[in-house]
Amino acid sequence: MSPRQREYFRQKLLNWREELLNEAQATLEQLRDDSHRDVGDEIDCGSREASQALELRTRDHWP
Repeated sequence: MSPRQREYFRQKLLNWREELLNEAQATLEQLRDDSHRDVGDEIDCGSREASQALELRTRDHWP
């Protein structure tokens, strides 16, 4: 690979890393905001917790 190609892919990977970190941070902020909502009934709480768990699992398994 030429130096120019290496730099191109280096920048591409750095940009991808930045996007992933930003998305992860947004997910964490959303989960924090959701946890401060009114508690509601048990079904609402269970549904919200299941949704949050799914979001975290999806985030953990993303390439």
